Amino acid sequence: MKMKKNTKILLLLIVFGGLVGGSIGLYLWFKPVPGIDSLETELTVPANDLFLAFETDENAANDKYLNKVVEVTGLVREVKTNEAGFPVVVLETDDMMFGVICEFESKNPLPKDVQVGALITIKGLCNGKLLDVVLNRCLFIN
Repeated sequence: MKMKKNTKILLLLIVFGGLVGGSIGLYLWFKPVPGIDSLETELTVPANDLFLAFETDENAANDKYLNKVVEVTGLVREVKTNEAGFPVVVLETDDMMFGVICEFESKNPLPKDVQVGALITIKGLCNGKLLDVVLNRCLFIN
């Protein structure tokens, strides 16, 4: 049974489109992400001020901080690990239940001597507010 010429062309276009789309998808998936240490700090803010900005007006805070590299200074409330086994630091705020969560990566380890109550500065990518304000891909500054 012979296929019509138009059907063959359509089939070739679909296969070609799938190959191009798959190639673009693979490129984007494996594209290297620049390390947080190579990104310039856009904003510097105390942890409590960052939390209050989101608590007071989340839309304005999103406009100002979301997806930006932020340096946050605050007192350590808690040091723990996440499901992937990477360090997480929670910084104090005036809120008794919620704070600023700073999630580290394996390539940006947290020094072992960071303890609850220490005043530290962390650089990270602001991911907005869930219940806490979240910074990802964090890097310990001091």
